[in-house]
Amino acid sequence: MPRSLRVLPPGGGFAGPLRVFSNFYSHWKEGDDQSALEWFGKRVGDFFPNRKAYFYSSGKKGLLALAEQISEKHKKPVVSLSSYSCPDLIACLAEKNFSFRFFDIDADSLEPRIEEQHLSSNLLLLSNLYGLADSFPKDLSEDTFVLDDSCQAALSSSGGKRIGARNNAFGLLSFGRGKSLPGLGGGALLVPEELASDYSQESSSGKPIVSDSLKSIVFWLLQSPWFYRIPSSLPFLGLGQTHYSNSVDTGKFSIGQVVVAASQLLHIESRASMHSENSAKWVEALGNLDLVQPMLRRREQSEVSNSPIRYPILVPQGSEMRNQLYKELTLAGLGVSCSYPGILPSYKQIEDRIISSAQEGASKVADRVLTLPVHRNVKDKDIELTVQIIKKALQR
Repeated sequence: MPRSLRVLPPGGGFAGPLRVFSNFYSHWKEGDDQSALEWFGKRVGDFFPNRKAYFYSSGKKGLLALAEQISEKHKKPVVSLSSYSCPDLIACLAEKNFSFRFFDIDADSLEPRIEEQHLSSNLLLLSNLYGLADSFPKDLSEDTFVLDDSCQAALSSSGGKRIGARNNAFGLLSFGRGKSLPGLGGGALLVPEELASDYSQESSSGKPIVSDSLKSIVFWLLQSPWFYRIPSSLPFLGLGQTHYSNSVDTGKFSIGQVVVAASQLLHIESRASMHSENSAKWVEALGNLDLVQPMLRRREQSEVSNSPIRYPILVPQGSEMRNQLYKELTLAGLGVSCSYPGILPSYKQIEDRIISSAQEGASKVADRVLTLPVHRNVKDKDIELTVQIIKKALQR
């Protein structure tokens, strides 16, 4: 339980009631659910060119739709992905009978270490962890699908193209809390236009918008540092926790989720700018400390604009120091997160499906990583206090 009355959430940026209402009033007051989905699909295409968006009740369900298409083409499909990423990815793919080749990541930059064997898998998945744009691989097999996961990276771009719209790759969006476009849930699979005929759009739920509107207001209020103490003190909410889960939302994308998600999408440039500015503040403030800053290590990447959803750092002495530092920063209400609990190859649920695994760098990251908030509620005084606490810990 934080000692401070003011408690920063690790992520944030839910759309305010006025923005949501204005968006609804401008576009859907006289419309129906189907026309709303069509309008939203066109707006997604404005920011992710040459992609057709198919909406689902969650990003996880969108990944399942892609996995199902690949499973129909290959009896024993194989996916290559990072050893350190979200467990939801492997849970979805295991559900569709995928086997796994895990590639490592560089422990300083979080950049994937993709080898030749990974380029010929049926699916190559780029996680773009925390919103840092992974280098797009070359020399891919013509039969390899690429998923350029933009759930965390929709604010970032590479080579003038937003993550999720690079080359001939698929993209994946999630509109849940903690993502780059946080909202009431739902997600979208971004399909290259030449492959769009292979997919179909689910109908919307027809759920009344009133309940979603009230939920949106509650989420917006509780993200305030003066109110976030309430949900953060309730362990059963599982805030900040990530688990391997086979469960998939069986619902449909509701009109309320569309309204809120669109309210975020239409302000994607201002969100990206704000996240970049706050990340730059962390770069400067932490510059003289004995920490690894992956975003700083990636500054040599050309034509890349990184706007992370959280700012990752790696402490020098492993899990004991990391866990102690996490405890102290949490008690101070500073919005720190330990990220994912471990490497993906360690999950017992898929141990009989692993073809190969490289994990040395990923294991170091899992033991040492902390992420710091970059949303609009982060103040200079929060950054200063965080630096003071980290500096004392490093001097012990």
